[in-house]
Amino acid sequence: MECPNGCLKPMESAVVERFYYHTGGPIVIRELEVYSCPECGCESLPLRSARLVEKVLAGRMEPAGLFSAPALYLDIALHGIALYDLEGYAAAWLARLRLLLDGRGLRREVSQRDLTWCWRRFPGFDWSLEWEVV
Repeated sequence: MECPNGCLKPMESAVVERFYYHTGGPIVIRELEVYSCPECGCESLPLRSARLVEKVLAGRMEPAGLFSAPALYLDIALHGIALYDLEGYAAAWLARLRLLLDGRGLRREVSQRDLTWCWRRFPGFDWSLEWEVV
C-alpha cells in the first residue's frame, strides 16, 4: 500500500491494540490491522478494521477490554511534560516518579509500533507501586 503523503517506502501492516473513547468511557479494541508508513508515521485503517471499530463503538460488538488507568499513569510519568507549572511541582513529581520506575526496574520496550511495560527482573506477584513514596 502506498503512503498518502507520497513517501517512497510502502506502508507496513501491523496488528495493534488501540484505545478509543465513547460515551461509556475509554475502551480497548485489540487485533486491529493498521498500515503505517515507516518514513512519516502516517497510519491508515483498512476497511475491515474501520468496520470493527464502528461495530464496537455502536454497541453491536463487545470491546476487548476496559481501559486500564495504572498503565496510563505510568505512561504519563515516563513521557509527561508539564505545560503550565510555575512552581515546578509537577516537573519535580514526574522526575521522582521516573526515578522510582527506573529503580524498580520497570521499563518500556518497543515492539514494532507498540510500547509494552516490562520488568528487568520480575519482582513477584505481590509487588505494587506505592504512590506515597513519590
